[in-house]
Amino acid sequence: MKNRFVLLCLLVVAIAALAACATPAPTATPVPPTAIPKPTDAPKPTTAPVASASSASSAAPTAAPKPTDVPKPTDAPKPTINPTTIRLIGNGAVDFSSVDVYYWQDSLKKQGYNVDFKWVDSPDTALRAIIAGAADAYCGSLPSAILAVKNANANVKIVAVNNQATDYVLLVKPEINSLQDLKGKTIGISTPGSAADTIIRTALKMANVDPEQSRFVTIGGTSARMTALLSGQIDAAPVHAADGANAVTTGKAKVILSAGESIGVYLQSGLIASGDWLKKDPQQAQKVVDAFIDASRWAATNKDGYITLSKELLPKLADVERTSSYDMYIKSKFWPLNGGLGQDGIDRLLKLEQESGGLPKDLPPQTQWLDDSFVKNYVKTHPVLSGN
Repeated sequence: MKNRFVLLCLLVVAIAALAACATPAPTATPVPPTAIPKPTDAPKPTTAPVASASSASSAAPTAAPKPTDVPKPTDAPKPTINPTTIRLIGNGAVDFSSVDVYYWQDSLKKQGYNVDFKWVDSPDTALRAIIAGAADAYCGSLPSAILAVKNANANVKIVAVNNQATDYVLLVKPEINSLQDLKGKTIGISTPGSAADTIIRTALKMANVDPEQSRFVTIGGTSARMTALLSGQIDAAPVHAADGANAVTTGKAKVILSAGESIGVYLQSGLIASGDWLKKDPQQAQKVVDAFIDASRWAATNKDGYITLSKELLPKLADVERTSSYDMYIKSKFWPLNGGLGQDGIDRLLKLEQESGGLPKDLPPQTQWLDDSFVKNYVKTHPVLSGN
């Protein structure tokens, strides 16, 4: 009985073992091939999110810049000679006689200077700007500077000359036939004491005509005077020869007096500087004067260059007017070649102005309104040319 029970137990164990071996093992769920990321499906480096400021400390370091990212030496800003702005004023407006003034300020820019250049009609406006410290120097009428020193003790100095003759002509209506016909007529000027005013008054006196017989009225610059004359608002006007040439050619006006022929040598305009500026920065002032004289030399010796630049500045002027005006300038030695401050020229200017009433007899000492040291420094380092 006992043996039968043991055999029964052994049989049960055997059956259980066989059942376990017969049960199949669970199989893994197959993964579709497309679900497995391919190497090309991996995110490209450029698509990775950029670390924010808060996660910068945990972000991977960025790559060092390539050598091409380093600025080349030529990319660096070029140093200028002097970053300080030079504030300059031209009296009147650009015309054929003042192409050298444009060349002057442009040459300073090419040297590396910052140049703030403005044209103003009135010499009084220019002088006020100098006296108030709003400008460093201006190119205009010399008598106006002398008067400012005389009447207001202005701290201004004449430091160079760019026109030692005058190109002004007196343009009149076609029906005026002689200087005597100017009696009682209206003559338009820029402002009292301006170059146009003093030069024509002097030229009339040199021609034995009393300017007080005519009525002088303030009109404005050359273009304004031309407009007023051609529209019949005034009877006569002093204008630069080149500006009046077209009106003469078309018969709308005529020249009744050439101031240059009547007067001869006359210091028409020059560089007038702030005394404070000259004292504060004499080296800069010397550069400005050097360029000023260089511009006069360029104008007097480079006809083709002068006329070419004039076409850029004054495109409406006829070529024949450019050529005839330039030739007239050369004939009259219009541009001084060595600064224009010779004592003979200064003495003649004072004499003519005092005789015409443009300047009073009792003037301040010359040292108060003229400083020729910059011109003298120029001729020490540049050859002296004949024709001054």
